[in-house]
Amino acid sequence: MNGKRVFFEIQTFADDRWTTVELRETEAMAMTVARGLLANPRSRGVQVVRSWKRADGLADETVIFTEKREAPTAEISIVPITDATLCSDIYDFYGLPSRMTINRLFRKYIDAVFLTPTELLHNYRALHKIQSFGTLFSAGVERVSSLQGNMPGQTFTARRDALYAITDKIAQRGRKLADHPKLPLLDGNDLAGVLDAVVGVASPGREAYAALVVLCNELVKERSWLGKFARLAKLAGGDPRPDVLAVLDGLVADLVGIAAAFQDIMGYQRNLAETLCAIADLCEGRFSGDRSDGREPLAVFVPLLAAGRMPETRLALIDRLVRQLMGTQPLDRHDPSREKAAFRAVSARLAGKDGVFGGAGVEAGLRKRELALFGPGGAPPPEVEARQPALDPRQRAATLAALAGDGSKVQDYPAGSLIFREGEAADRAYMVLAGSVEISTEYKGAHVMLARLAEGAIFGELALFSAMPRTASAVSVTGCRLRLIEGGEMEQRVEALDPFCRHWVSYLIDRITDLSERVTATATGEAR
Repeated sequence: MNGKRVFFEIQTFADDRWTTVELRETEAMAMTVARGLLANPRSRGVQVVRSWKRADGLADETVIFTEKREAPTAEISIVPITDATLCSDIYDFYGLPSRMTINRLFRKYIDAVFLTPTELLHNYRALHKIQSFGTLFSAGVERVSSLQGNMPGQTFTARRDALYAITDKIAQRGRKLADHPKLPLLDGNDLAGVLDAVVGVASPGREAYAALVVLCNELVKERSWLGKFARLAKLAGGDPRPDVLAVLDGLVADLVGIAAAFQDIMGYQRNLAETLCAIADLCEGRFSGDRSDGREPLAVFVPLLAAGRMPETRLALIDRLVRQLMGTQPLDRHDPSREKAAFRAVSARLAGKDGVFGGAGVEAGLRKRELALFGPGGAPPPEVEARQPALDPRQRAATLAALAGDGSKVQDYPAGSLIFREGEAADRAYMVLAGSVEISTEYKGAHVMLARLAEGAIFGELALFSAMPRTASAVSVTGCRLRLIEGGEMEQRVEALDPFCRHWVSYLIDRITDLSERVTATATGEAR
């Protein structure tokens, strides 16, 4: 056998078929590549095929190595998201907010098949596969319908029927265009040529959609996140046309919204605090990517991102930043004692002379973290309170006794009593006369303790100045006695102040109320 006539194909198993991904000249080189592919826990299978081209032009093929794994179908389910963007027509489904919802809802499936939301929406075969993947798709529709059915003017049944109808229309639309006889092919990395060629094939103004159908037909063949990222960078080239970059921007935004892809692109980060700072560096063109295997494609996109030419990618990165700030993952999971120092480092990086990087959403996320670490309204958490000089116990007792006996309403609560629940209407505040109270919130299904308040603390104070519902829940940790503070009483006391102090108190109230409203709006996904 002539060495030039023998070669080794490395094939991977996906979508129920074997696909050749690389060629090598020797068996040893081929086996090295195969073992590297198998090291990926998401790999479904790898095989090495020896091909020998005969003199008559035909080829003999022999499988010399194969390893196939069962698909982890039992482990693939939806992620129980707590918010979902409401789409009013088919074109909303292609938008970034909808794709971010798809990313979060079908995260496990997306990780397993290496497909971005844009590919699912523009490749009808990929969409058909997720629709027929057990009960996964129907479970996703049910989850979104239950969330959107609670919105004003919506019902669960109406949203469920609309979601099924529109996704079927998306699949039909993609198939019709993919089968169009004049739809061009992607020639190498000439995406600009595709955009020019689809004029007349696509409806006026929908050329980008047609170009994405062409691109996604090729991109689905890339079986790794870094492979997709590198291909997009080659399509961008050095200075891409605006319409070319607009197409690529959405796909890069998808990638940074996928946790596994984001990690591959960014490379190793020591902790969450470092990751959050790296996101800001990436958006501002300061991220080097020295620890990333994707440093070459990063070098293409970072300047474009910093120049403001990739708005969807920037929005997706900021969304990731806000969600991670709002979450409960520690900033430094390796050393809990450094959590506060890590928070100060993140705050210093994100705060600039022109305001907080990322705007109100990031500011609200920082505030939520600050509340969890240092307590609300200046009230320190237990470990901080213990280090502060305590009032003379006799002085404290006398003060609380005087407040309890001044004609106001006092109420006793047994241990474990719910004082008020997050989301309820609010009309009064409370002062702790005896015992202790825990303030907590629910975020993404997790219970987050914000503070534990002792004698002398006041909570629920926003009810005295705002019609906002309760932003947290309050539960008595021990048996406790509370003084109830009604809104009318507080108004009388503020009115009795001198004009300067009255103005100062009103100013502080407005600031606190505005910040609380923004925190709540960001946590619930409402626009402000």
